[in-house]
Amino acid sequence: MIRQQTRRAFIALAAVATFLSLGALSAPVAAATLFVDPMFGVSVTSDVQYGTNVDGGGNPVILDLDVYQPTGPGLPAQSPAIVLMHGGFFINGSKTTSNMIALANEFASRGYVAVSINYRKLGLLPPPPGAPITPVPARYPDWLLPTLAAEGVTVEQYLATIAAANGDQGMAVNWLAANAATYNINPDWIAAGGYSAGALSSLALGAGVVDGVSAEVGAVFSMAGGLFGQEPFVDASDPGVYTLHGTLDTTVPFTEVGFLQDALTAAGVPFDSRLVAGAGHGSTTLRNALLADPDPFFEFMANQLGAPIPEPSTLTLATCGFFALAAWGWRRRIRALATICGVDSKKIVRRKASTPLPVEIDSAGVPSVSSS
Repeated sequence: MIRQQTRRAFIALAAVATFLSLGALSAPVAAATLFVDPMFGVSVTSDVQYGTNVDGGGNPVILDLDVYQPTGPGLPAQSPAIVLMHGGFFINGSKTTSNMIALANEFASRGYVAVSINYRKLGLLPPPPGAPITPVPARYPDWLLPTLAAEGVTVEQYLATIAAANGDQGMAVNWLAANAATYNINPDWIAAGGYSAGALSSLALGAGVVDGVSAEVGAVFSMAGGLFGQEPFVDASDPGVYTLHGTLDTTVPFTEVGFLQDALTAAGVPFDSRLVAGAGHGSTTLRNALLADPDPFFEFMANQLGAPIPEPSTLTLATCGFFALAAWGWRRRIRALATICGVDSKKIVRRKASTPLPVEIDSAGVPSVSSS
């Protein structure tokens, strides 16, 4: 019986090898691509202090973050990095929300060093006298004033909170650049990104609307964010922006995408987007939509930062199969096939970055996405 099974196995191997040698499977297979595909393990260092600031009473506030680093073989000589900022209306939330943990792991598994930060929120303000105040926005969502009234907070106090949070994110960017050698980061390859309130701060940082802190980033990721009337601050020196937004979002209205796109396009700033039809403000829905086809997003971020993306592998299925079959044992052959041919052997060619769909606003103020 054993001899018969062995004979059948060798016959099957011979048939497959003959098929491969004829070139029937000569299509190129792209191996895992650095900064685009998940290819590393992730280690997390929690509660690292990146600075101190003061609350409304002048008391010191310790600001901390969690560091997500790639691990394993094939690490890049230098990594890009991203400072991630959670949402929560500048009132609640933390660096350990499930959305921030998931995003940080996605970036780190692709070769980034990702940090998720805590920052000052409404409970730690009003600020001390003389603190800078963010300009009153030209637009704000309908829910804002009733929410502030329920919290017993004035618009001025809330704007001071936003200014403080923006400054804290800028401080985290500068801390990361100052510790580039420790974390094997290229200090010129640092991005900012966030969800909701964190996206608002990230966009403000990219546009230079940060009081008291000078910090520069090479790319911005906005997940359900907007500039809310701060578009005049956008200029040609700003970093490229990738925005992820639900078309039914009313918390940060979908119309903000159109205002953002118009300002960036007019200034000549690179812009790309993923607009999720039928989605609201929920972070899980948006993130799942992004990760269903992640290549355009991660390619955009790496290209804006200047982090070089290696050329796709020129291995063919025939070549992969030949070396895989040379491995002894069926399980080893399967592992060899996955290793030699790349993590995703179904990926034949790497996608080009997508073209953002223009957002159009009709005479009634209703947004839509043009398919042309």
